[in-house]
Amino acid sequence: MSTLDELATFEDGVVHSEAPPTVTVKVEDAIAATSAAEVEQQDQQQNQQQQQGSGFDTVVVTEDMNSPLTYFRYYVGHVGRHGNEFLEFDINSEGVLKYANNSNYRKDTIIKKQCKISASVLQEMKRLILESHLLECDDSSWPEPDRNGRQELEVHVGNTHLSLVTNKITLFDEVERSHDPKGLESFFYLVRDMKALVLALVGLHFKIKAI
Repeated sequence: MSTLDELATFEDGVVHSEAPPTVTVKVEDAIAATSAAEVEQQDQQQNQQQQQGSGFDTVVVTEDMNSPLTYFRYYVGHVGRHGNEFLEFDINSEGVLKYANNSNYRKDTIIKKQCKISASVLQEMKRLILESHLLECDDSSWPEPDRNGRQELEVHVGNTHLSLVTNKITLFDEVERSHDPKGLESFFYLVRDMKALVLALVGLHFKIKAI
């Protein structure tokens, strides 16, 4: 039996059909409900796009300053008319810093240095790494290494072990034009800070005259 059949009643042997109840919806309420649904859908799509393209929130990282810094390595180099030229350094959990700079310009020879850094310097390096949010990054949408060069970064903090690879970045404009500007920006600034710190440490350790 249909809904209309159920609304039919019998009086004195005559079938009387009752009209179904009328539901009144205000136009303003309908528009408001539709707008709210559209806004919610747009927010969900925007959040999904940000998670897919930001380089963040793709990895759950729980490391903090109590997590040990086991290893950090950075490499940047290219192969040109002077051969393989590169700068590379790494730090282990014992505070051993190894530095190498190879430039064949004017027949220069490779420079290799090794020194021991203190626990407080290791803590500062770990702070730079954690505050950069680099451990949450993903290089899947970063520019691939090309003939201009490549960069490699490997870091092991606590239970998080991360390896990142991209091309040689010379201008910040390249970061802004990438598919993942937020993640690549974290990489760019951390590399800048770590290089400055390492070069300062190497310079202080191997100066001929004390300051």
